[in-house]
Amino acid sequence: MTNMFLDHPFLLATCLFVFLMAVVDTGFRLAVLTGANLDDDSREQIAASRDSLGILLSFMLGFTLAMALPRFDLRKHLVTEEANAIGTTSLRAGLLPEPHSQKQYFIIGCMATLVSLGAVFLIVMTTWIKAPIPFFKRRKRTGTKTFDI
Repeated sequence: MTNMFLDHPFLLATCLFVFLMAVVDTGFRLAVLTGANLDDDSREQIAASRDSLGILLSFMLGFTLAMALPRFDLRKHLVTEEANAIGTTSLRAGLLPEPHSQKQYFIIGCMATLVSLGAVFLIVMTTWIKAPIPFFKRRKRTGTKTFDI
């Protein structure tokens, strides 16, 4: 069931929207039936609960972003290191004697282009599309042994 929602995010968004609208409508109808907003004391309690929930949600959002930013910075740093290593190799290939210099320089240039495009492609796939990272596979536990799904 959860894979259906993970594979179709628009279906998940639609179901969440319908669920939240039903909860809001139910809350409104219960407030009218019970007369929850008639006196000032209950109105103040509801406002305090609403404000505390908003603060809690903002803290959760802030901590989530604080945990996600270092991962992005680490990926950016690794790509920069890889590009610097390729550039250094390319410069060193230029120092080779003349018969080998042009051929090695061309091969390293092609390799650098392919690696750079591959790195950019992987970054886009893991951050924008949220593709699963191959190092973290889901495992199915059966007894004491684990098998890849």
